[in-house]
Amino acid sequence: EVLLDQGSVESWKSWHLDRKDWCLLKLPRQSQPGYLERLQRLTTLPLTGIVPVLEVGQAHGEDYVATGFVEGQPFATHPKTDRKRLVEIVHDAAVAVAGAHAAGIIHGDLRASSILIDRAGKIHVGDLGLARAPGSPADDVRALAAMLYEMLADRSCPPAIASPRHDWPARVDAEMQAVLTKALGPKPETRYAGARELADDLKRWLGGKPVRARAKGLFGRLRDRLS
Repeated sequence: EVLLDQGSVESWKSWHLDRKDWCLLKLPRQSQPGYLERLQRLTTLPLTGIVPVLEVGQAHGEDYVATGFVEGQPFATHPKTDRKRLVEIVHDAAVAVAGAHAAGIIHGDLRASSILIDRAGKIHVGDLGLARAPGSPADDVRALAAMLYEMLADRSCPPAIASPRHDWPARVDAEMQAVLTKALGPKPETRYAGARELADDLKRWLGGKPVRARAKGLFGRLRDRLS
């Protein structure tokens, strides 16, 4: 059963004979040198919140990748009405991505369709390692923030947010504005250092605490420490 044809990768829902369970069989149309070797490493890394890579190889001259199959909904089609739930989903995805970064793995192609929500509400980050050019951890952090911006603001994310005077919709409060401004700023050195730092600020927002992105100067640092 063909589930998705993304142009560069065709995905099939398939039955894994050895595991006796459903998997997602991905057929890359073009592979870069070292592509399968990089993916092979992922089969030995059980990462929390990441859809596992079960098997990689070649059959009939074509590369294939078998990953776990998640019965659920992509973040891209999730209702946008519950602001807190949207932030929870991106927080959980950021925690999972931070774990992958700690293991030396970069996603490189994060998008709302890569984040899957199963029937129990648990978050799974898919397509890890499938990007042709993985990029850097900073690319993953920006992608997470961009998808949160688009879900909250219900519009496309700009290339960068250079000013606190950005035209924010009413449902994005000052604390969340600070988080997204920091994550999507034009200067890499002023953004979050990694996915873990972004996740930490999202957790603070969810808990009603002042976010670290707003801490400025002595007063800001003191307020942050006391909170």
